[in-house]
Amino acid sequence: MAIPTVSWDGSTSSVEGGLRRIVSDGNYTVKFIATDEAGNTTQLNSTILVDNTKPLAPIVQTLPSHTNEAKLKVEGTAEGRTFISLYNDEQLTGTASVDATGKFSLLINLLPGSNPLKLTAADAAKNLSDYSLIQKVFYETEVPVISNLI
Repeated sequence: MAIPTVSWDGSTSSVEGGLRRIVSDGNYTVKFIATDEAGNTTQLNSTILVDNTKPLAPIVQTLPSHTNEAKLKVEGTAEGRTFISLYNDEQLTGTASVDATGKFSLLINLLPGSNPLKLTAADAAKNLSDYSLIQKVFYETEVPVISNLI
């Protein structure tokens, strides 16, 4: 039976004892070595990314306060290569990928009346940003009535 050893960029510890240090965000190489009683050794190296930092909240371009269009294009910026989620009155309404330059765009359907919209961004490590600033868009479905002309 072999007892594996783990090497984390030079800090070594047995698997039974766990790693001795907690690392900051960054790329690390993990080396796994197993040696049996006969002296046979197997080694595996793997690079991992440690990411515990949440992305900044998305920034949404100014939306109209009122519209008579059922569909609304929402554009803005967020940390590159994250995924945004758009919420309308706490309900998930749409998702989109953020490109490498930090830009995103998505088309959503509005509900009649008030639509308080806010977004979050999530990175590949599933760190979730704070909400963006809420912007309210009122979708008006009724035509104005003209009365009492005389």
